[in-house]
Amino acid sequence: MFGALGATEIAAKSADGQLVETRRHCMRCAGHTALAEILCGPGARWADVREDMRAREMGEAAAKSIDITREAASGALVRLVDPPAGREEGYPGLHFALSEGGCDGAMTTRGYRMENLGDWVRQGWAMATRDFREGPFDELGTADHARIMAVEGGEIDLMIDGETARAGARIDIAREPFDLTFMGLPA
Repeated sequence: MFGALGATEIAAKSADGQLVETRRHCMRCAGHTALAEILCGPGARWADVREDMRAREMGEAAAKSIDITREAASGALVRLVDPPAGREEGYPGLHFALSEGGCDGAMTTRGYRMENLGDWVRQGWAMATRDFREGPFDELGTADHARIMAVEGGEIDLMIDGETARAGARIDIAREPFDLTFMGLPA
């Protein structure tokens, strides 16, 4: 919301009356609210790897990376069924994010894939540089609502704004107004 401004600069702008009220959207799914992103599928377990890397637990991060990659390559996939888009066989990760900072933009969707050694290497590099979002993906479009299903049933792993959760075999994600007014920079 404030770009590269630091806390002192933001406080000064607030004191000078330079901030404006801003309404934002959020995403809701399975009883959770996300202000930034939702990742569905076994790829959501990358949050655990990220935490291990932050804690400098590199051995644990490497072991989890191998487990997640193996699971992502062999099953527990999720599929975008409404709006219908992407691979019928599903993805190890469906990523939903609010475009344009969550103000007026739509919910964008990406399908992360792990089909071959090249995808595995690209995803590994993305994790090594601490951003799974840069791994290989398909753009699946924008929408205000999405329905996701586990390809073979079972629970769906979730990462909601960086925190892990689980949901049933079918979940709906909706972009909705967030019931809180933020203070931000004028457009």
